[in-house]
Amino acid sequence: MSDTEQIPPSDPGAERQVLGAILHAPAVLDDITDILDGSEFYRPAHELIFRAAVALRAADEPIDAKLLADQLAKTGDLARAGGLPYLFEIVQGMLTATNATHYATIVARHAGHRRIIEAGITVTGLGYGADGRDLIETQELARAAVDKATGTAAGSGSVVMVGEEIDDTLTALEEQPELYGSGWVDLDHVIGGFAPGRLYIVGARPGVGKTVIGTQAAAHHALRHERAVVMCSLEMSRQEIHMRLLSQLAGVDYNHLERHQLDDFDWAKIAKVRGKLAAMPLAIMDRSGVRLADIRRYARSVSRRGKLGMVVVDYLQLMTSPPGRMPRHEVVAEFSRGLKLMARELAVPVLAMSQLNRASEQRADKMPSLADLRESGSVEQDADVVMLLHRDMNDPAKANDLIVAVAKNRHGTVGPVDLMFEGHHQRAVAKAWTPSRALGGAA
Repeated sequence: MSDTEQIPPSDPGAERQVLGAILHAPAVLDDITDILDGSEFYRPAHELIFRAAVALRAADEPIDAKLLADQLAKTGDLARAGGLPYLFEIVQGMLTATNATHYATIVARHAGHRRIIEAGITVTGLGYGADGRDLIETQELARAAVDKATGTAAGSGSVVMVGEEIDDTLTALEEQPELYGSGWVDLDHVIGGFAPGRLYIVGARPGVGKTVIGTQAAAHHALRHERAVVMCSLEMSRQEIHMRLLSQLAGVDYNHLERHQLDDFDWAKIAKVRGKLAAMPLAIMDRSGVRLADIRRYARSVSRRGKLGMVVVDYLQLMTSPPGRMPRHEVVAEFSRGLKLMARELAVPVLAMSQLNRASEQRADKMPSLADLRESGSVEQDADVVMLLHRDMNDPAKANDLIVAVAKNRHGTVGPVDLMFEGHHQRAVAKAWTPSRALGGAA
């Protein structure tokens, strides 16, 4: 060994004390397994002995040197574990079983240091071998390596009984839950509003109105709740979103904006909302080829400028696949899982638009269902709430009747919500009150 070569952090003596305590008093395993799972041992022989002891304990079998040797022999690991003589040596060298937890903590600490060293080597390798790889991808791989190294060790989570926390739960019940209105009162009656840490999916066929819902929800959240909102528009440019916002808030006909044919009345309406738009904490990301890592990084950047309140993605199937040849349904599944994890990590609601397949068009009523979520059933599984949009555009009398079918609601009820689609103002509004609606009849 060279003078400059360093030995990885370890304490074989502490490892032997842990194993000796187990052989002397097997019940200590019940406490030690909250700290160690076996992978923390530096010597492979010690890991084999520990795992054999855990297997015997799980089978409610007694543990001593001879029985442990028999267990190791069954798995073909006895020789690699040092044989029966080494097990007796461990027993003879054991000081006291009462300090087993202390020695287990020492073993876990050294293992944690080794994981950090391994992560450093991995990160260094990523930097040197990054030719042709995108910088953001390299950064995410490096971050994942560090997160893995510094994450909670297996089995180190504290055991907490219900009785120890029930008072906190009862106290929390006296407080209002953190829910943000969607902007549609009728919808909030069903889903309760948007809650931090949850994933909301809005599914629709092209042209039905999912971008309108996404943009309107983002604007409402930014204005009403005064929290920064990130909108990832993967299909439309930032300027196109700006015009939709102008149409929604100022009540200017969208066709006038799109054709740049504004009269004095239009300009007067725009002037009234210009200050509101200028102060709106809404950040629009309109780059093509966006990946989950890009969205997460952009959201973190926005959060450094103010309290992040919501992330909107329009739409799921336009996100760029990671390198590799994964089937498309697996790629979309990775996206939906990633968005759910991002919602929890950033503690904000994530509202993602998703395209539906053509199956609903073959049905007599044309109504979409959860099975129509395009390319992945995982989208349905990962989402806390799934809202499916429907408009009968073949019937002029019903073309503006927008049905928001809450098809899944992990935290509440499901059912349809009726809105009116105002295409000329790029928004959806509550249906006007009528006696027939109040009585449950057709509007």
